[in-house]
Amino acid sequence: MLTKLRQQTRFWMWIVGGSFILTIVFAWGMDYSGAGSSPILGKVNGRRIMIQEYQAALQRNYQLQREQMGGRELDDAFIEFIQEQTWQQMVNQILIDEEIARLGLEATDEEIIFILHNNPPADLRRIPEFQTDGVFDIQKYEASKLNEAFREFWISMEMYVRGYLPQQKLEHLVSSSVIVTDEEARQSYRYRNEKVTVQFASITPTTHPDTTITVSEDEISSYYKGNQEEFEEPAKVDLNYVLLYKSPSPRDVAETQDTLENLRNQLETGVNFATLARQYSDDPGAQDGDLGWINRGDMVANFDETAFDLEAGAISEPVETQFGWHIIKVDSIRSAGDEDEQRKVHHILIKEEPSPATLDSLYNLLQQLYLNVEEVDFTTAAGQLKLEAQQTGPIVQGGFIPGLGFDTKASQFAFANRLGTVSEVIENASAYYILQVRDRIEAGVALLRTVSAQIREDLLFEKTMTALKAKGREIADLMRESPDRFTAIAEAESLYVTDTGSFTRNDYVTGVGRDPVFIATAFATPIGEVGEPVRGRDGWYILRVVEHIEVQDEGLQILIETEKENLLRTRRLNAFNEWLQGLRSRAKIVDNRSILFY
Repeated sequence: MLTKLRQQTRFWMWIVGGSFILTIVFAWGMDYSGAGSSPILGKVNGRRIMIQEYQAALQRNYQLQREQMGGRELDDAFIEFIQEQTWQQMVNQILIDEEIARLGLEATDEEIIFILHNNPPADLRRIPEFQTDGVFDIQKYEASKLNEAFREFWISMEMYVRGYLPQQKLEHLVSSSVIVTDEEARQSYRYRNEKVTVQFASITPTTHPDTTITVSEDEISSYYKGNQEEFEEPAKVDLNYVLLYKSPSPRDVAETQDTLENLRNQLETGVNFATLARQYSDDPGAQDGDLGWINRGDMVANFDETAFDLEAGAISEPVETQFGWHIIKVDSIRSAGDEDEQRKVHHILIKEEPSPATLDSLYNLLQQLYLNVEEVDFTTAAGQLKLEAQQTGPIVQGGFIPGLGFDTKASQFAFANRLGTVSEVIENASAYYILQVRDRIEAGVALLRTVSAQIREDLLFEKTMTALKAKGREIADLMRESPDRFTAIAEAESLYVTDTGSFTRNDYVTGVGRDPVFIATAFATPIGEVGEPVRGRDGWYILRVVEHIEVQDEGLQILIETEKENLLRTRRLNAFNEWLQGLRSRAKIVDNRSILFY
């Protein structure tokens, strides 16, 4: 029980109290003393952020996220997200701490005792060891305070409350003026729960093509001259690159098969399955390889099929899935009445991964390319090593890079270096690569010849949409005269009619999506009537409201208090975030990450 409590504590100690503080969750527990001799990563109003403290916070965040994901490794995109969030949240926390100090906010011993005794935080109430049948049990909670074994736990709880209470007081000060009236709550509830059902017909360039519409060169030129701001383009860089994926070599594949064969041989001679799983399995989430009871369909196809083909006590041959190779053991089989059969399963997972020697070989090959480029051009040097040099084409800073995806390291290199510069070997989760700045295109207005085709297409579309609007009005007028013949008139005009089914203002509408104009028109149009054509992304909608289900006043008052609480929470969060953004806008923030981290 204590172990579980400590695990729970480690998780929610990161929550600094209340929904507002979720914006800075990663900042909990950071050392803001500014001590240390590491380089200065940045400053906030003169307060230094050292690389050492940033990296320590980052490591804690990585670890927390991995624990929440069951020990799985984070991909590059997630790592970059956490890196950015850690920086932003450190900045936010420093600004908040400054305000707490300026206002003299603190947590007194009396306040801490009162909260822990009379108003335990919601996260504390949710700990399973303090619940009975899923409900907070005050007797279990109070009993733990008298248990010496819980001493360490309650010391950490005191620290938790002492840490978040001043910040909670600050939030209350910032958001105390936010209110929600009964009428606002009533309107909000109605807005979210009111429903309509609609029939609509779409008139598009596909349903009503018009080959007589044309666009002249003069129109293209005139539009280009009158809308130069539309054609301003940011600076771009074109890169040469060589990319080597971290794929297993034939030797790695053979060694994996040897490992699997060795494991099977040991299992056949009676070696304990759990012992081998602890020693060899690459599944950190399954202690001793134990997956517990599974139902048919719980696992990926190959695993599932094999597990449910085995008899109790049987061990499978190696089975491959997208996660690697599995050796599966079915411990026992059970079923209850008409329920599907369940199986208790252990497995050993062996991932088919590149060995350190293979990774070294890939890295060294690109390192040799880096050295050779000093003597010959990039493409020639790559060819000499039987590597394929590729080009990204012009890319914008921070944008998608063909062949590399959204890669911060590549983007930073591209825009921080001169023409012809070659990078050192760069590594991400799946590959090694090396880059060369092939071309640089300065920011400016795109040439007419490069955008002429797009202008022609856009002008042609707008002309077509204008013509379709007039046609849509004609059809809508006919439908208004005979709304009961809505479908028949649409079909006579070669239009397909879609029935949306009922939807709220926040729903995805069948055939439309979340088009705000369509949805607003649907709720504003009386039942049975046909409104004016509504412009969509690809054409015009002619719609008829079939049903309008309004929220009844009867019983609504019971829901108002909950709605008020939800609205108040949202508005207070928005108020706090706006206040925080105001602090940031007035703060002097120095960010050296782009200088120090490439």
